[in-house]
Amino acid sequence: MAELQFIANGNGRQATPPRPKSPWGLPNYSPTSLNQHANCPEAFLHERVLKTPFAEDQGSVALAKGSAVHALLQRYVCMDLARSTQFEERLESEASRALAAQGLPSANPGHLAAVDEVMTCTANGIDVLRNEYAGASLLIGEQFLSLNWTQGPAPFRLTAKIDLLACFPDGSVESLDWKTGKPRGLDQIQNIICRLVTEANASQIFKRYLPTGAPPAIRTTVCHLSTRKLTVQQFDHAQLEAEFADIRARIAHIEKAKATPVPGSHEWMPQPGPLCGWCKYAQACSYHASMGAAMPWLDDELVQGR
Repeated sequence: MAELQFIANGNGRQATPPRPKSPWGLPNYSPTSLNQHANCPEAFLHERVLKTPFAEDQGSVALAKGSAVHALLQRYVCMDLARSTQFEERLESEASRALAAQGLPSANPGHLAAVDEVMTCTANGIDVLRNEYAGASLLIGEQFLSLNWTQGPAPFRLTAKIDLLACFPDGSVESLDWKTGKPRGLDQIQNIICRLVTEANASQIFKRYLPTGAPPAIRTTVCHLSTRKLTVQQFDHAQLEAEFADIRARIAHIEKAKATPVPGSHEWMPQPGPLCGWCKYAQACSYHASMGAAMPWLDDELVQGR
């Protein structure tokens, strides 16, 4: 996790508050893990319960580009005006170094094309920060926020990575998520969890900037860096309570199913779909194994394009 920096529009930095530690060994859930379970319970089982060894990640280049953009924007948020100007002037070399740090060095054939993409997304992000967040009284860089649910038979921790938190003069708070991939529909689970963990931590994080002790409004915003489009969601308390109740029920179901971790069983069925080609656990998948046994010609047919 990158060091948390407080930037008060050039008025100086403040010390980073320590990341809270829980005394409980709670199972941890995130938007990524809950979406993975919803898309394919067996993939969730292999990665998060059985710890199955995985094949080479087909999406490693895309991951390197996305991680490089996030790292560059995180650095930009933590800079004063003079340093940020120099940073923009050498953005190409910064993008190249960021990609190398993510395992895509200049010797890689796809490095130059990736540099162009990273530069474009980073420049778009900087433009959004200048135009949409110039009025913020405080910007906070990348961090992990969590809340612990210890009531009921299935306690858990919800964790989400927040790319940017902004506090505005009216006391409202906005959490921002940078998206580097193709624009898709709203990720409801991610937005709900980001909203929950932001509310759980906002009073402590912004205590010097919130006269009421709690934000009057919290917005959850997604920025698609390819288009610079901002999508904002707000949830009233009735919606939030209903969504959180659904998350609790889903996690309780998963925790119960962990007692019988059998790939391909009723609780851990694979869900074949477009993402199968990118799955790290295809070789261990019960669906792929059964298909191969039933139709051993299938792979040859696909490869030869018949």
